[in-house]
Amino acid sequence: TGMSPRKGPPQSPSPWPDLAVRSEPPSSGRSAAGGQLNAKQLSSYISNAGGVDELLALFAAHSASLNPIHAANLWNKLGKQ
Repeated sequence: TGMSPRKGPPQSPSPWPDLAVRSEPPSSGRSAAGGQLNAKQLSSYISNAGGVDELLALFAAHSASLNPIHAANLWNKLGKQ
């Protein structure tokens, strides 16, 4: 009477393969080694960036962990500068 895990619809490959959502658990803050932010922190940093230089610095530092929401937020914010 064991239940097998429910399978959802097949996942299509991301149109942004380099911007895939990470499956790592969020950390409580910046890690000492890499200075990486969790997804919620990165969203907040992008939303509260003070200008183009800060946005570009965030992109340079965290481009490997951007997901499509981060990319859209960053692009939108750049367009408003």
